Amino acid sequence: MSQTCREHRRATENQEFRNYLLPSTVKRIWIYETAPISAIRYCAVIEPGEQPGELSEDDLEGLNNRKFNDGETLKPGGSRSRYTYKIS
Repeated sequence: MSQTCREHRRATENQEFRNYLLPSTVKRIWIYETAPISAIRYCAVIEPGEQPGELSEDDLEGLNNRKFNDGETLKPGGSRSRYTYKIS
């Protein structure tokens, strides 16, 4: 199981970060688990997308949530995520 999938299952990572805004009609996303599994394994129910600065104080405790809210880059050398989706 990938680190991201483990974090989602433990609820330490409760947001899914993306560079694009999903339509408001999207209520679920499928999560792909990388090698050695290499399969779509999970479905997450999500809330509407939010941009940096829009997370409430209650949502800042998850993994990377505060960094995202402050507009920081989440991956070394990576681009800045523009939207996050809370996993319910």
